[in-house]
Amino acid sequence: MDRTQLPELNEGIWEALIVDFNNGVLGEYLDFMRLDPHGRFFLLRALDDDIYSRRGGPTPMKEFDAMIPIYKATEAIAVGQAFAKGMGYPLEGTTLSFMFKWTGLRGRTLTSWASQSFMLRSHRKSSQEEVESFVQVPLDAPISTVGNRVYQLLSPLYEAFEGFEQPEKFVADRVEKIINRKI
Repeated sequence: MDRTQLPELNEGIWEALIVDFNNGVLGEYLDFMRLDPHGRFFLLRALDDDIYSRRGGPTPMKEFDAMIPIYKATEAIAVGQAFAKGMGYPLEGTTLSFMFKWTGLRGRTLTSWASQSFMLRSHRKSSQEEVESFVQVPLDAPISTVGNRVYQLLSPLYEAFEGFEQPEKFVADRVEKIINRKI
């Protein structure tokens, strides 16, 4: 059943379960989020690689698209900066911290099933079950530096696939296109 739960206040923290398998404007989602007014946000998101199997995507738990993390990390950093600015945090002296954790990676093959503009021919599999990565972004960092932060954040993830290295320039170029809405 597809539904979106309106956010509810739970002990002073906004929570919402977002379920949309109708391929709406924003795509398909299975997310749970917590938004703490003190600036601590949490998002648990199912991998697109597992959700889109009903629409011609890969078999769940078998593939991991190399492009999707670039979109998701860029979105998280850009939205995080916008939220912090909107909440009135001072530009100078405020640092945002982002931690990502990908689970269920063991045995997946690195692919590019979701992107028509990028074709990755890889048979690299992950022998790791999970990868954690962390990056800090000063609130006053220009949006043009997000590409470098996304690269830092995603490098450990890609390395889990038999040492795969996504070139920094490639990541930065994709991030710039995402931010400028050219993708």
